[in-house]
Amino acid sequence: MTNPFKTVPLQFKLVGHTPAGISIASFKPDVEQVTVYGPQEELDKIEFLEVEVQLDEVNKSGKVTVPLKVVAPIIEISPAEISINIEVLLSATRTLEGLNISLSGLGEGLVATITNPSSGKADITIQAAPAILDRLSPGDVDVIADLSGRGPGVYDIPLIVSLERFMEQAGGTKSITVEIKDEAAATETVTDGEEAVGGIIVDQEDEEPEQGSSFPQ
Repeated sequence: MTNPFKTVPLQFKLVGHTPAGISIASFKPDVEQVTVYGPQEELDKIEFLEVEVQLDEVNKSGKVTVPLKVVAPIIEISPAEISINIEVLLSATRTLEGLNISLSGLGEGLVATITNPSSGKADITIQAAPAILDRLSPGDVDVIADLSGRGPGVYDIPLIVSLERFMEQAGGTKSITVEIKDEAAATETVTDGEEAVGGIIVDQEDEEPEQGSSFPQ
C-alpha cells in the first residue's frame, strides 16, 4: 500500500555569511519541489519544505549537495538530497543616499520626529556581487525604525534594513535619534495667563486694545 504523499515547493534558509570579500552571484537548485510521504493529517499541515544552506561553507563556485532531513512522523522525502549550483564573485559595494525611513509601531496619540540625522533620511552602503548591485534601485531597499512600546522621550533606534537575497549592509546609517511627544504637547503651547488673538499673544492682564486698533495678520 502506497503511503499518502504531497508535492511541496522548497524554501531556502540562508544561514550565516559568505567568507569575507566574496558574495553569491547566482543560486540555482536542481529541483524546485520535492515529494513528501507520511500520514495525511501531517501532510495537510505542510505548505513548503525548508532547506538550510550554510553560507560560511561556500568559499568558491561549484555544486553544493544538501541532504533533506526527514523528521517523524514524515516517512520519506524524494529526492533525499538536492544539489545547488552556486556562483561566487569578489564583492563590490554601492551606497544609496537619502533613503526614506519608515517609523513603525508608534503608539496612538504620539508623534515622532527624527532629530539625527537632521535630513531624516538614511544613507546605506550595500555589499553584494557586482551584477546584483548593478540592478539595485532605491525602491528595492526598505529602511524601518521600530518604535513599538516607546512613550514620550528621546531614543536611539537601530535601523532595520530589508535587502534582497545575497545582499548585506556594509556601512552607512545604522541608527537614528527619534524624539517622541504626546500629540497635544507637540502643538504650540500658549503660555499661562496669555491668550492668542489674531495670530499674536496678548497678556490678559494688559489693557484691552482700543476700538479700531488692529493686529498684524
